[in-house]
This record gives sequence, C-alpha cells and structure tokens, in this order.
Amino acid sequence: MSLLIDVGFDPHIIALAMDSNLRPEKPKQELDHEEEGIVEISPNGRYLRYNEILGSGAFKVVYKGFDKVYATEIAWNQMLIDDDLFQSSLTIDKLLSEAVLVKSLKHENITKCYDSWVDDENKTVNMITELFTSGSLRQYRKKHKGVDMKAIRNWARQTL
Repeated sequence: MSLLIDVGFDPHIIALAMDSNLRPEKPKQELDHEEEGIVEISPNGRYLRYNEILGSGAFKVVYKGFDKVYATEIAWNQMLIDDDLFQSSLTIDKLLSEAVLVKSLKHENITKCYDSWVDDENKTVNMITELFTSGSLRQYRKKHKGVDMKAIRNWARQTL
C-alpha cells in the first residue's frame, strides 16, 4: 500500500517565491443559475465548486469540485483568512509561496496541486488538488484495525 500525503496549507512556511499569476486580475465569472449545485467558479472558469464538504481542518475546508477541461472531479481547498491576516501582505505572500512550492512537487505519494489563487473579495486562498475518495490515513487505520506493524513502518518510511 502506498501512503498518500496531503500537504495542505501551512501559514508559517518560509516564503520561497511569489507568482503574480496567483492573484487574478479579471473578475469572477457569473454563475449560470441553471447549473444546479455549483456555488463558485474559479477565476479562469476551468474549475467549479460544489457545496459538498469533503473534509475540514484547522486552516481549510475541502469541497468537491469539477475540472471542466479534463471532465474529472477535483478537491477545492479553501482557506478563509480573517481581516487582520488578510491585510498583511506578508501572510498572503507566504501562503502563495507555499502554493508555488506545492505545485512544483511531483511524486506519486503526494497530492497533486493543479492551481491556486487568492480571492480578494471573499478573503480566501484557494488550491485545486486531485481528489482522493479513500479518506485519510487515520480513517484507513480505523477501518482496518488489524494492520501489521511492518506495513505501518513502511508507511512511515515513505513519509520521511
């Protein structure tokens, strides 16, 4: 079994690079009221977000989404930034730098990041990643209680 790592958001990462393409200049596309279940569209119009929550953590909520170009489901990771943090360009720059770093990672056991941007209007940072429906490692362990220690060691070795 391979271990899959979701690198998620870490607001304390050291800024590595700043990609100006992450702050889209064009306005959001209007939602077509006939498309049921769609609550948000990415600035480039490629990704759709549904109101179905797949998971949440301390910093983000993960929604089910759809990639119109490849006709595949995706995970739309959204982090709400409070007013004080949003006004700090250093904080936003660090988050965007992390997105640049995550997009550059290429490994079969690391969740792929396809796109990211800051939504100034809604004060969110968004990342589009591949979707995994099998759940987290914790959920897997709870479901399969008799996992051999050798397998657990193998998973741990893959994360290092």
